[in-house]
Amino acid sequence: MIAVLAVVAGFIGTGLQIFLQVWQARHLEMDNHLYWSLLLLGIALMAFGILYGLWRSLAALYNFMTKRKFTFDYAYGLALAGIHLGYDDSMNPPPVQLGLILANATEYPIKYEVEQFDVVIENRALEQRTFRTTGGVIPSRMSGTYFYPPFGKELPEGRDHLKGVIRFTILYGHPEAGFFRKLKKEITVSLRVGAKLSAVWLVEWESDEGIGR
Repeated sequence: MIAVLAVVAGFIGTGLQIFLQVWQARHLEMDNHLYWSLLLLGIALMAFGILYGLWRSLAALYNFMTKRKFTFDYAYGLALAGIHLGYDDSMNPPPVQLGLILANATEYPIKYEVEQFDVVIENRALEQRTFRTTGGVIPSRMSGTYFYPPFGKELPEGRDHLKGVIRFTILYGHPEAGFFRKLKKEITVSLRVGAKLSAVWLVEWESDEGIGR
């Protein structure tokens, strides 16, 4: 709204200046007080439009430079430190839950948002998925875990060795400055459940690129 007013003010101020110049060029009479009032009003409106445009330009330049710096500083800053494996054999069927252990490798806090998170175990996927959150904030040099909903009756019974695939896309950046990077990975996992739990994982494909958001 302010930008529209600034543009309108600039046009009006310019119009007043042109009007007064034309009026003066034709040697038409005008009250001296009115003339100077219109002149000062025109100058004020023009100055407002110019100063607002300059402020917007400087703000845009500052935002561009800040985003460029953060995009570089945050590059490859969100790392996958491991795969969390949860299993509870006291329940029937025993639920199996996977999670992403995310580490912040930067000097800044990281805000992240999970854009996509798919898990397939033994060629089976959950029909309905409910996530508690869409992301979170990880302090500098710290880690956090983002959980996938647990599998239960979807998995074959009596198996202590399971194979699966994890695919995810995560946006991340500064908590107050927005998202600058997009992390994508596809991982194969080999899970051992039962008395001894283990999750062996291998990154099949990954990318970490800057975004315009």
